[in-house]
Amino acid sequence: DGKIFANTTRPDDRSFWLRTRTKQPLSNFLGFPIDKNVNRYTGILDAEEFSGITVYQGRGVGGGSLVNGGMAVTPRRENFGAILPTVDAEEMYSTYYPRANSGLGVTTIDPAWFDSVDCYQYARVGRKHAQRSGFPFLFVPAVYDWDYMKQEAAGTVPRSALDAEILYGNNYGKKSLQ
Repeated sequence: DGKIFANTTRPDDRSFWLRTRTKQPLSNFLGFPIDKNVNRYTGILDAEEFSGITVYQGRGVGGGSLVNGGMAVTPRRENFGAILPTVDAEEMYSTYYPRANSGLGVTTIDPAWFDSVDCYQYARVGRKHAQRSGFPFLFVPAVYDWDYMKQEAAGTVPRSALDAEILYGNNYGKKSLQ
């Protein structure tokens, strides 16, 4: 297909790191397995078992940002010290997180577009149910080029994020340092 990354719903050799079967975060749907056999290859996503949990890791320059759906979440400061007690939190929050977010062009989706475009209907339903249940809703900061995604939704450019290119990388529309 000439693309660098595989599609989440159509995994192939590019999907997993030295595995012969995918190990998706959701491996069954309505009781049917959705993991698929793939040829052993140095793909983009790795999964390791640690103490009863599966830890997913991006394999490539960019690491987790290649395979996390473009999310660019800055950790809550109140939790930082408990997780990384030897790292200077002040320096991280005053220098390094802002620098990374600026360099990657981290932004959030235009709420008006989110509320009107067909491709986010599922998310609007989820938001409604979450709010009814008392859970807060927020837009996750991301490295997506929202102008490109608007073009994807309009059908004027090749689809990437809106064609399920998330878990195994995204061929178009993500911002990078290049």
